[in-house]
Amino acid sequence: MRPRETAIADAAARAAKSNVANVRFTVGSVFDSGLPAGSFDVAVLCGVLGHIPDRDRALRHVTDLLKPGGIIAVRDMHKEADWWSGAHSEAVGRFNGLVAGLIRGGGGDPFIGGRLKRVLLDAGFVNVVAEPSYSRALSTTTSSVPFILGRVREPGFIDRIVANGDATREELGEIANEIELWSQSPDAMYAIAECVALGSKPL
Repeated sequence: MRPRETAIADAAARAAKSNVANVRFTVGSVFDSGLPAGSFDVAVLCGVLGHIPDRDRALRHVTDLLKPGGIIAVRDMHKEADWWSGAHSEAVGRFNGLVAGLIRGGGGDPFIGGRLKRVLLDAGFVNVVAEPSYSRALSTTTSSVPFILGRVREPGFIDRIVANGDATREELGEIANEIELWSQSPDAMYAIAECVALGSKPL
C-alpha cells in the first residue's frame, strides 16, 4: 500500500517482471486503509512512522488490521546517528540537517529509531524486540549520491527548503556541486542509521 499511483504502477511492474501474481497493490492511508479488520498476519512499516505526526492513530489502525497474534515489523530512521566522511563531506552533513528539519517541520520525528521499541510497547504490542542498524540500501555512495542529488534538485524539495528559510536556491545548488565532488573522493562514506523492531498483537 503506497500513497501515490506512480508507486503502485512501479510496484506492479516489478511484480509482473518477477512473475509474482498473488499480490494486490492499493492506494490508501495509514490512518484508514479501507481494508477489513483482522485481515493480516503481518504488517510492515518501512520509513513510515518517522514521517507522520499522529503515530498513535496510525498504530491503532495497524493493530485493527492485524489478526490476534499478528506481527508488526518496523524499520525507521535515527538521523542523529548518521555519519559521513571524505573530502567535501560537509555538504552531506548540510543535506542531512535540511532533511531532518523538513521532517520535524512536518510533525515527524527524524530520531524515532532510538525510541522505536518504546513506541511499539506504548501502542500495546507485546514480545517487542528492536536492534540498531545501518541501511544496507542507502549506506553506499553508489546509492546515496543519486538519492541525495535527486532530492537536492527536486523542485518540491527546493521550494520547501526555501520557504522555510533553511537555505537559498543558490546554496542548494552549491550543496549539489559539493556532493558531486564528494562522490569522487576515494574515501567517501555515508552511513544512514536506523532501527528495526518487531512486535506482535496480543492474542
